[in-house]
Amino acid sequence: MAVIREAFISAERATELLANYGRSLDPSVESTVVQARICVQHGDLHGLNVLVGAMNAPLLIDFAEVRHGPAATDPVILELSAIFHLVS
Repeated sequence: MAVIREAFISAERATELLANYGRSLDPSVESTVVQARICVQHGDLHGLNVLVGAMNAPLLIDFAEVRHGPAATDPVILELSAIFHLVS
């Protein structure tokens, strides 16, 4: 799990954030082996980075954070963007 976590946040930063809630990185979780397919990811795929043209064809934009990562990353971020990327 630590390898996957490190793709998103360093151990140092995670430790800082968790300390705010009286928590710490759990070594048993960090050392858990998880199988994950690694592929190229958009890295910032939220609803505001998907434009829809006149023919209802999607167009992805903003590829500044393209990287290799777990294959589930982009779909999960896109799904959660409806909650966390509110447009006002």
